[in-house]
Amino acid sequence: MRSVKYVLFWLGFIVLITLFDVTKDDVANRKYFKFFPNSITQNTSVNYGDGVGVEFRRAKDGHFYIEAMVHGIPVNFLVDTGATDIVLSVKDAKRLKHHLKYLNRKKTYHTANGTVKALYVEISEMQVGKFIVNNVKASVNVSPMRTSLLGMSFLQYFHFNMSGDKLTLNSY
Repeated sequence: MRSVKYVLFWLGFIVLITLFDVTKDDVANRKYFKFFPNSITQNTSVNYGDGVGVEFRRAKDGHFYIEAMVHGIPVNFLVDTGATDIVLSVKDAKRLKHHLKYLNRKKTYHTANGTVKALYVEISEMQVGKFIVNNVKASVNVSPMRTSLLGMSFLQYFHFNMSGDKLTLNSY
């Protein structure tokens, strides 16, 4: 009986991997996945400018910080590849309140520090260097944060590479 469970588990795993591979879309040479909620949709657009990458240096504390423009308002972000979405601090959300679309729902995140509740929002325009992403999903963390987080809901649209003290964002 136990071996049947293992066989079913691995068979299901293989089916999921196959499904994942088959559902890839190649849109203008950039790969997105149809069944992820933060993937490119008809409402999301990405402008890669001239396609030249943007480089950032590691800070003394070991992290990468990026200044992004949200509707022309500068916001400092800590790059967090472990964060599903962009997470705005309450302070930054207050500065951006007229430029955020509130999606009338809360989202629960399970982090290393425990469970966190957040308000789900959409940023209609966000720019890093020459790269512009429209209608990107984010959340406003009701817990205190020093810096907003730049998570995968933004980073997924780019090829990014960390090498030594340098982080590079490139178009696909």
